[in-house]
Amino acid sequence: MKNLIIIILSLILISCGHSYFPASVREIDNTKTFQMSYEQTWMKIIDWFALHNTPIKTIDKASGLIASDYELGSTSKYCDCGRVNSDFFLRLSIEEYSGNINILVRKLSDDTTRVTISTFFSAVKKIYDNMDHRYLRDEKIKCYSSGLLEQDIFHSISK
Repeated sequence: MKNLIIIILSLILISCGHSYFPASVREIDNTKTFQMSYEQTWMKIIDWFALHNTPIKTIDKASGLIASDYELGSTSKYCDCGRVNSDFFLRLSIEEYSGNINILVRKLSDDTTRVTISTFFSAVKKIYDNMDHRYLRDEKIKCYSSGLLEQDIFHSISK
């Protein structure tokens, strides 16, 4: 009888283990100055979008704004959405990563340009019944930049 009580209590404790740990904000270097003309900088940014198959939603060269909404698929290298723990009864997963990029290009002089990249990410936390694998619900969660997307774009500009 004592062993049965221990087993039941253990199962109850194990089943309480599902949880979501949100991501925390990181300090990201999102502004960089380049020793090149506005035109050269602009073209390198446009090239980055084309080479990475990232659609441009808004482009306005006069204001220096380029914006994009895009799906990240099942990877999250560009953002941190936190982490999940599943348990015996519930399975949690983070899926459907998406992001927005706003790039602002400013001419500082004939051969100096400043680029500021603002990113906004989100994903969906999906919750499933672990016993019969039935979908229960989902919740949109906020994610934060890992800084890799900004580094990737800045690197492409500086090449």
